[in-house]
Amino acid sequence: MKFNRQKKSLNSQWLIMLLAVLLCSLASQAMAFVVKDASSRLQEGIFLVDVNIEYDFTEVTLEALDNGVPLTVDIHFQVRRDGAWIWESDIVDFHLRRQLRYLPLSSTYEVTDVDNKDIKLYFSRLAAINAMGTVTRQQVVREDQLEKDETYLMEIRSRLDIEALPVPLRPTAYMSSDWKLSSEWSLWRIRP
Repeated sequence: MKFNRQKKSLNSQWLIMLLAVLLCSLASQAMAFVVKDASSRLQEGIFLVDVNIEYDFTEVTLEALDNGVPLTVDIHFQVRRDGAWIWESDIVDFHLRRQLRYLPLSSTYEVTDVDNKDIKLYFSRLAAINAMGTVTRQQVVREDQLEKDETYLMEIRSRLDIEALPVPLRPTAYMSSDWKLSSEWSLWRIRP
């Protein structure tokens, strides 16, 4: 009888430890990317967005980067009517994609805007990561796309694009929390 109580006590302690580790793992994953300082302004009939995204890549992803694997982040923008039903279309829904690559021959880091092919070089990994997370004067929505006297939600999220990884690495990335890096949705209200 005494043995069974000790066994149950040990089982519950292991369960509590396992849950604590799982919760810590989920918390660290959720905070890997953070949308900071997001703001919008209306200028010449267009809402422009400035945003700073803090990318906290895992050791596994940084090791892959230093070994020649480019990392691509997807920055997702949405504008929808505040209080819209789930089936209502978004007014705006588009993605910016930026890629970070290490160039070993020059010991530099390259940040490429995938859509417009704009390339910038940086001498430090930290400077390149910071530049990758800085979005300025991004045109998001025209004022004439929005109805007067309505309120809209502007939303931004960023995530590591696993589909952009080399094909042999994707199965591992799908299974590992080290690769499932994303921010929460950051949202605020705008009015035309």
